[in-house]
Amino acid sequence: MHAIEYDIKDQVSLLQAIMMQESGGKGNDPMQAGESGYNTKFPRVPNGITEPEYSIDVGTHTFSDCDKKANVKDLSDTEHIYLALQEYNYESGYIDWTISNFGGYSKYNAQHFSDMKKQELNVSGYGDPSYVDHVMRYVGITFRGGTNPNFNNMEAWITKNPYAKTGLYGQCTWFA
Repeated sequence: MHAIEYDIKDQVSLLQAIMMQESGGKGNDPMQAGESGYNTKFPRVPNGITEPEYSIDVGTHTFSDCDKKANVKDLSDTEHIYLALQEYNYESGYIDWTISNFGGYSKYNAQHFSDMKKQELNVSGYGDPSYVDHVMRYVGITFRGGTNPNFNNMEAWITKNPYAKTGLYGQCTWFA
């Protein structure tokens, strides 16, 4: 419902992955959106939101902004999706900074931004520089336009598959 409202209805699986990374999908603030500017109902502190539905609304609205700012074209546009994800984690400023300094997302500049913000704010930690990897582990292969394996494709599974000829079957051979 909120994904439709904020015009990212094709990214529900990504929103679910964000929620899994943020809270395991549990608690009163499953999207950890308490500090978002869209949170006008509860204190703007970590875990400040105490209504899961409201957290999902605020988190979805926040990610929608990140998605638009990163110019995500579709689900196969991983370069821009990664920008949007890291922006969601760092709250704001990452996209503009990384585009002007590096041209786009990388693990290196995510770490560099975190280190820079720690020093600037005189804090021991700032965000999660590995946030993209942490979120993407919850996203299935079909997210990027792939398909599930076709178990009825005899050529791929039996006759032209060198692994199957030796008795090896399963997901690994599908990926190979």
